[in-house]
Amino acid sequence: MLAWFKRFFAALFGKRPEPRQLPPGRDVNLSSLRIGDVVVHLDQTYIVNQRIVNHANGFFWHDYKLYGGDDAHIWLSVEDDDELEVALYRPADLTLNEEPPEEIEYLGQLFRLTEKGTSDAKISRESGSETRTTAYSWDYEGEGGKRLSVQRWGESEYEVMVGEPVNAASLDLMAQPD
Repeated sequence: MLAWFKRFFAALFGKRPEPRQLPPGRDVNLSSLRIGDVVVHLDQTYIVNQRIVNHANGFFWHDYKLYGGDDAHIWLSVEDDDELEVALYRPADLTLNEEPPEEIEYLGQLFRLTEKGTSDAKISRESGSETRTTAYSWDYEGEGGKRLSVQRWGESEYEVMVGEPVNAASLDLMAQPD
């Protein structure tokens, strides 16, 4: 009751309460996306569902699993070595059960191995769970900048994705709505 009188007299005699300060928004960039953040590319809106931080030889890069409203997902890959490399990948209908060869033909296009290696990977999921594992990767390039990526998680689970580089400026990033 005393607080009400204080507010009443303050309003009566010209003192106004201080406006409520909202906390500043979180700055979002391609290396700081979190689960629930929003990525817009070419008028398609995606939600970050999974975040992988890869680390090898003092170098970090990020992969984000994005959902766009249907059951399909895409991957956003972000590497900032000497220059920023951003690419979008979709799952490829290609099954591998052994270490990938130097060349892979997929949908009539030849992809040549450009880089392979291992990294320590920290995987953060929408459920809040986190996993640390060793990721094995093989990166391929085809004509016109097309890319093919093969990842192996653990000892036998291979994942194949096909994609292409995108201009970072074509992506709008927004922090998860509170």
